[in-house]
Amino acid sequence: MNRQSVRDSFTKMLPVLMRAFVILAISVCIPRNSIAQYNGPFLSNTCEAYLLNGEVQKAIDACTKSINVNAKDGRSFGNRGAAYFALGFREKALEDLTVAAQLDPTEPKTFYNLGLLHQQKNELDQAIKFYSEAIRLSPGNPIAYFNRAKVLENLCRNEEAMVDYKKVLELSPNMKNIKAIPEKLEGKCL
Repeated sequence: MNRQSVRDSFTKMLPVLMRAFVILAISVCIPRNSIAQYNGPFLSNTCEAYLLNGEVQKAIDACTKSINVNAKDGRSFGNRGAAYFALGFREKALEDLTVAAQLDPTEPKTFYNLGLLHQQKNELDQAIKFYSEAIRLSPGNPIAYFNRAKVLENLCRNEEAMVDYKKVLELSPNMKNIKAIPEKLEGKCL
């Protein structure tokens, strides 16, 4: 890895690291039994911190508290939807992610997760729609391109899939799944 790619990776992670630092600092300063008195942003950040830490049930609880305080918090709906999805509760995930997309149509993670959800449900046209929106909102996300390419490949839309696979290689030549990217897709569909 060269210095520029390390610097780029750090720059992309800086907002997440700063948010985690703030959450950590707040959680150290505020006694656990008084957290419930804080509203909106704190609860939303707590919800996201639990989710990022893999504490999925705690994330759901914190997101629910945040939503109860502010029913227009798209971020909390999106994070709770992601948590439900992680636990396999697809319908609850779909409900929350749909609300999140309506409340905050600028959040690419919401559309990416909707793409994943529809892909798992084998609703491939819907998956493409949501991956495409995630890509529109965050065009530098190679994973969204990769997942959309897999769906396109499953639909025998090979030329479009190859365009996305090439974009993945362009955006992230060191991506872990790089071996899963075919050189060509001819003859794979009938």
